[in-house]
Amino acid sequence: RMKAVLLAFLFLGIISAANLNVPIVDQVETPLIKVEPQVGADFCHKIMRDLPAWCHLNNCSANITNITCSLKLFETPLDIELDLFPCAQPVYVNLTITDPSIPYTYNDVINGTVNLPIPGLSIGIPGVGGAGIYITAGIDDAPNYVDLDIGLTACVGAFVWDACYPNPPITLADINLDVNNICANQNYH
Repeated sequence: RMKAVLLAFLFLGIISAANLNVPIVDQVETPLIKVEPQVGADFCHKIMRDLPAWCHLNNCSANITNITCSLKLFETPLDIELDLFPCAQPVYVNLTITDPSIPYTYNDVINGTVNLPIPGLSIGIPGVGGAGIYITAGIDDAPNYVDLDIGLTACVGAFVWDACYPNPPITLADINLDVNNICANQNYH
C-alpha cells in the first residue's frame, strides 16, 4: 500500500526523479554515421536538425528514412529504430525496440495516433517498482506534408487510473516535412 501511495506522488510530480538521484534520460554514445542523401539535402537536414541528441539519421530517402535512438530510461538501456515511409499512403513508421540488457525485441507498425504499451517490457524505478514502457505517436499525413511526433514514457497503474512519467513523453522524433518534391515521382499505395 505504501508503494502505491509513493507511486501516486511520484507520477503526480510531488516527488521528482531528481530526488531519487536517477536520471530520467541518459544519452548513450552512438557513433555518427555519414548520411548520403538520396533526396534533396534540405529534406535530410530538416530531419537531422529535428532529432534529439540520442537519435541519429542513418538513411534518408523517399522510400525509407531510418532513425536509430540509443538511450537509458531510468537506467534501463533501450535501442529504438524508426523506419519512416514518408511517401507511403498512409504514411507509417515501422518501430523496433530492443533492450540490450535482456534478450527482448518488439516490432510494430504505427500510423495515426496511438498510445501503445510495449508488451513484456518494463523498467524498474527506484523506490516505486516496475513501470511499463509506452510509445506515444501521432502521424498526420496531409497531402504533401507529414507531421510525425513519437515519444517514450513509463506508465504504472495505481488504484483506478494510470500515471505516466515523464509527461510529456521523451521525444524520439518531432518532424514536420514538406514531402511534395520527394514524393512526386514515387508510386506508393
